Amino acid sequence: MTDSPFGECTYKISSGITLKVPKIILNSVRTRTVTLYLKYCEETQNADILSERTYMRLLEAIEPNVRKSMKGLDNFAADGSQAFDNLKSVLHVSLDSEVPDHCGRFGLSSEENSFCSKCTHTHHLSCNDCEALTTTLKLIEDAADSITYTNQEQQDDTKYIIVQGIKTIIEWKKHIVRSVNQDRARGKVLDTLQPNEALIERDWAMKFLPLQYRESQSNWFAKRGLSWHVSVITFQEKEGKNSLTVLHIFDTAATQDAVTSNAILKDLLHHVNSTNNNVDTLYLRSDNAGCYHSSYGILSVTALNDNPYNIKVNRMDFSDPQGGKSICDRKAAHVKACIRRYVNEGNNVITAIEFKSAVEKTMKKC
Repeated sequence: MTDSPFGECTYKISSGITLKVPKIILNSVRTRTVTLYLKYCEETQNADILSERTYMRLLEAIEPNVRKSMKGLDNFAADGSQAFDNLKSVLHVSLDSEVPDHCGRFGLSSEENSFCSKCTHTHHLSCNDCEALTTTLKLIEDAADSITYTNQEQQDDTKYIIVQGIKTIIEWKKHIVRSVNQDRARGKVLDTLQPNEALIERDWAMKFLPLQYRESQSNWFAKRGLSWHVSVITFQEKEGKNSLTVLHIFDTAATQDAVTSNAILKDLLHHVNSTNNNVDTLYLRSDNAGCYHSSYGILSVTALNDNPYNIKVNRMDFSDPQGGKSICDRKAAHVKACIRRYVNEGNNVITAIEFKSAVEKTMKKC
């Protein structure tokens, strides 16, 4: 099951409560999905489960898109898709693996002692699939050296394409290893979150283009978008984890820099305290944008620790570059769907005030 980054559906339960969930894509048929979930609950000793028929009804109500096979594709599209599936299948990352290609601790360590973690095991095993990938790439390089070219320019172009292609594949594999490690840090924070702690995930959403119920062609061109920032605060309560989504919308041209981002963070401290005044420790997570991980963005957090709420930032985590998809994107999808529904009712959303009004009138809880 995969979350879609856009779209949502509404599900009304028997108690009258309306739930909004993002669109999902099923990677298998519904019965198989339910069977796998029940198997997962059994393995994790989760006794709080429903009947198989109830889960089937939930999937029918959500109306997910089901992944299907396709026929008649051109060879390049089919081979490219299969290549990605094959590369995903050979990547099995863990912190302690005797296969060097699978060992995250070994792969993420630097030559510098400050950024190196020693493994407590030896790397004496090998993976056939990983070795096959390395061998294949080496054979391609050797083949490029053994053939005869018509001219030097053709030889240089061919070798350049091969070298860049191999480099891109290796960088892509590194990116996935780093992303797995960074996601593990987020999961560890959520698993050990205490009632006096909160996790803030933040991200600048794509600029919102103004919408009108009846929009002329002249107004449709050359739009200037509204900057808006999404923050999701996760609390640990007695009944379980609860989240609060906070949006900051700017009517004027807002610079998405460290100053603005830290000003938003300062305002978030007020929302944290007003929602749960027991919180005194914060964990921050964001993507790798410069407004978050710059020296000014990080050092200014120490000044924010001096606040009237006695809330201290204990830790800051960042996702790997180009790997920053998070819960903020899913919440943004909810908001954009609600605004489109609000516009379809005959309203305009052009300014930040109208943006705020649309969210308040169409979303009971985010």
